[in-house]
Amino acid sequence: MDDPPRPQAPRYPAHPEETVLHPPPYHVEPEKIREFAAAVGETGAACHDEAAARALGHPGLLAPPTFLTVPAARAEDALLRRVGFAPEGLVHREQRIRLHRPVRAGDVLHPVVRLRQARPLAGRRVVTVTTEFWDAEGAPVGILDSTLLLPAGAQPARGHRHDTTAQEELA
Repeated sequence: MDDPPRPQAPRYPAHPEETVLHPPPYHVEPEKIREFAAAVGETGAACHDEAAARALGHPGLLAPPTFLTVPAARAEDALLRRVGFAPEGLVHREQRIRLHRPVRAGDVLHPVVRLRQARPLAGRRVVTVTTEFWDAEGAPVGILDSTLLLPAGAQPARGHRHDTTAQEELA
């Protein structure tokens, strides 16, 4: 008799006790790297010239270390919207970036965003969010921890269907 098929392990770490969202993959395009590098004043040739990046041993353009803030902001916005909060008017209080490897043009990044903590502060809510990025093979790329200050009086939209755990965290 054949053994029953084994269930597949989850592709990314799961933490059911937290609010977790898996937004769509983010495709790292060379032009986006160049635009971001120019915006932050990065002058390193590997961020602007593919030949220079290859000469340094990279398969394509190399993103500045803070590039992950672009897809992380999208993931954070998606999480806040999921629990019924509009991200407009939020303020970033703090951000920490840990890279496992450089981000390169051609990468397909799979974000996993988690609501870690929410607490009141002077009539507002301070929210701590962690966004992890995994490559197409499931290897870790980087982690961003963000502390966000939601606008005063931010409340979930009326009639919004939400994840109860997430709503309790933000209440």
